[in-house]
Amino acid sequence: MRYEALKHCFPDALISDINKTIYKESVKGMFCTLFYCLVDIKEKKIFYTSAGHDEQVIYNPGNGMVTFLKTKGIPIGVKENADYEVKSYDYNPGDILLLFTDGLIEQNQSKTLDLQDILQIFNNNQNTDVKVIIDKIKLMHNNILEGQNADDDTTCLIAEL
Repeated sequence: MRYEALKHCFPDALISDINKTIYKESVKGMFCTLFYCLVDIKEKKIFYTSAGHDEQVIYNPGNGMVTFLKTKGIPIGVKENADYEVKSYDYNPGDILLLFTDGLIEQNQSKTLDLQDILQIFNNNQNTDVKVIIDKIKLMHNNILEGQNADDDTTCLIAEL
């Protein structure tokens, strides 16, 4: 992906090329979802695309507003010539970007956290360091699993923009 990213300026073209490669080289029926974004700190803009991935989140702690980052695009590896949509979002300094895998909200064939649970953590901790917020999300996630073995990976990244 890093190599392909050197050849492309926008996420949709990058994901389209990666999809073609994975489609040709993978076993039929295998696929993966992906959310990819570029953050332009000079212009305060995020360019993003999704390949069938859950919508990601921008939270504005100043006004409590939430924006869901979602585009059209099927998972990588499903169809050789898939189209991916790119969108942009103008962010404000201090906005929080939440990126996560589906393991955060789904485990063992059932729902774990709901996005509303995560947004409630943001609302209850508006002036809190993002490390505290991620710790609270991890604690809530672990409490819901209650010692069960997870059947999916869980990754969660929070960035203050």
